[in-house]
Amino acid sequence: MGSVLWVRVLLTLVLTIFLGAIFSCTDSEKTVEAENSMVSKDHDQNRGVDTPKEVIPSLPPRITAKRIKELRRKCLKAIRQVGAKADVAAMILDVDHDDILFDFHGTEAQVPASNMKLLLGAVAQDALGLDFQFRTRFAMDGSFENGVLSGNLIVVGCGDPTLSARFFRDDPKRPMEVLAAALAEQGLTRIEGRILADARAFTGPKIGPNWPKDAAWRTYMVEVQPLVYNDNQTTLMAANVGGETKVGANPDLGFVEVKNALSLTSKKNGHKIGVRRGKDNNKFVVSGRLWSKGRGYETAVNVHDGPRFFVHALKLALEDRGVVVEGGVGHVVADLDVAGMKDLMVYTSKLRRTLAPMIQNSMNLYAELVLRTLGRQVHQEGSFAAGTRAVTDWLGEKDLLSPNTIVADGSGLSRENRLSPWQMVRVLDHVAQDPQRCAEFRELLAQPEGNGTLRRRMKKLKGRVFAKTGTMSGISSLSGFVRLSDGHLIAFSILCNNVSVNRARKMQDALCSLVSELDS
Repeated sequence: MGSVLWVRVLLTLVLTIFLGAIFSCTDSEKTVEAENSMVSKDHDQNRGVDTPKEVIPSLPPRITAKRIKELRRKCLKAIRQVGAKADVAAMILDVDHDDILFDFHGTEAQVPASNMKLLLGAVAQDALGLDFQFRTRFAMDGSFENGVLSGNLIVVGCGDPTLSARFFRDDPKRPMEVLAAALAEQGLTRIEGRILADARAFTGPKIGPNWPKDAAWRTYMVEVQPLVYNDNQTTLMAANVGGETKVGANPDLGFVEVKNALSLTSKKNGHKIGVRRGKDNNKFVVSGRLWSKGRGYETAVNVHDGPRFFVHALKLALEDRGVVVEGGVGHVVADLDVAGMKDLMVYTSKLRRTLAPMIQNSMNLYAELVLRTLGRQVHQEGSFAAGTRAVTDWLGEKDLLSPNTIVADGSGLSRENRLSPWQMVRVLDHVAQDPQRCAEFRELLAQPEGNGTLRRRMKKLKGRVFAKTGTMSGISSLSGFVRLSDGHLIAFSILCNNVSVNRARKMQDALCSLVSELDS
């Protein structure tokens, strides 16, 4: 009898422990689900909540000395193919183990061309964060009642470039249509004053101090101002219509004047067209000979006075929606205080949206806008000088400055810029220290057969190479990551000056291919 009782007690204890474990597990799952729910609604609500520790994956094994020696031999052979007179500097780093796999004059400063955008992107990600918001204000300097604004609508620029066709289904009119619709939804039916552009967020020269002396209308020479519509560009078009040449602009907003100085030619090799405009106006002349049997001609060009272009386009879009604008458009007076004005609307866009085309498509304007934004946020001044100082200061804080470092702009247009492969791979190494930040940054880079300037290069390395190109006459650069199949992340930088660009690209592609074979 006693033994039976003990058996019953023992069974009861086992059952109690078992059921307790079940309910304990169930409650734990509910807690995790609730925490995940809070995270999905508002990331900040989850601060202070105990969450499971991140499981840090084990590092891939070190690359063997034999493989490194073979890599170095083959890299040197590839570099020799570029030519004896070329100035080549390169460095390859195993990020996971901080092992330098290859160093060829890696600390020598070179003109990096658009590789400056990779550095700028890393600094912006670190100093501002990819969720940093550009805020374009639509402020009112008068009362707003019953849909009528008794005053001016003031568009306060902040350097946001995303009101562009590239973000709106490749339709150049669409950004302003969206803005006009949003303003109309606020009840706006009439503006008794004017639409004014406030471009005072940026100061100093609108063109880089050491940029090429090329024609101002070229798309890579765009004026850097804080109000940007459609990349401050329009497209000029020419066509043979019934035996006569016709020219025009798209979008056709009446902002630019196009003079037709074209003639037709029946010879294909006689087709030659030139474009010019004055430095401080929007009077374009299209001249030369248009092949009569061809598909016509078109080219993107910069406009002068981007802020006025913005408010001009907005006025037309508002009028198309039936909003009456009694005044015209213009610029704000220098001493107007907009800080205390009420906003009818604010248009916002996150930095990550700007960085992708800046790096993948090498958009010079976007880079200079980001540079000046850095200057405003770090040094309270939206100028080239403040922006370049912010980048230089960041390099100093990370112990990445060298005596020959020069940061002259954000886009890399200036040949005064000087960076070394050592600096570039260490910038990439800094990014890679945070897995989440590194994954986000890689998505901003160009990829073979992907978006951007690498889409026609290294097709066999699709999904393996993430990099930024840089090209000017006699200059070719490539810096980024190679991801190996065994988990290794390799950072590399190859900066070439005084070189044949085609030869340099072949060599850069060859070095990336050699790195990708390290895990084979």
